[in-house]
Amino acid sequence: MKALPAVFGALLVVGCASSSGSEEPVVSVMRMSRLTFDGESLGDFRPVREAVLEGGECSATPLPQEGAQRLTVHFPSRASADTNVSLWVAPDGSLLRYSELRGVPRSGGSIEEVQALFRATESTHIQMDFATGEAMAVNNVPGEAGQAVQGSVAGFQASDVFGDLTERVGMVRAICAEAP
Repeated sequence: MKALPAVFGALLVVGCASSSGSEEPVVSVMRMSRLTFDGESLGDFRPVREAVLEGGECSATPLPQEGAQRLTVHFPSRASADTNVSLWVAPDGSLLRYSELRGVPRSGGSIEEVQALFRATESTHIQMDFATGEAMAVNNVPGEAGQAVQGSVAGFQASDVFGDLTERVGMVRAICAEAP
């Protein structure tokens, strides 16, 4: 096992500061100092959490580029999310980025509380960047070193390790198209 490059050792944490009642996002970078990269094949990586894909509630957020948006589906619902799947979509409808979090921690107040909840929650996070063609997945198990695998978007999409990610993109688009 080897350490991942620094860019893969940081995770972006976005939440809502519920203690103030504000819906403004709280953004922080959480460093995982014990993240390791399994140099074996993608097929050797095993997610510690399976995706929950029943139900689904969509939230759409505009992105800075006019017409671009982030579509997030919370499974089974926003109030009791276990799995979140987010798509960053360009104005022409093309996919820019895919992110899936299996094992969504419950809400916290301060950024420190949110970070503590993330560290205490067993989770699998999958990311695909369609602009760079890079993909990675990270397992978090409280009290253990994080485990990660990196590869290409095409490799992640072709693998059955995470389920059918291409089908999941279609599922998110369909749920959000039906949302009020």
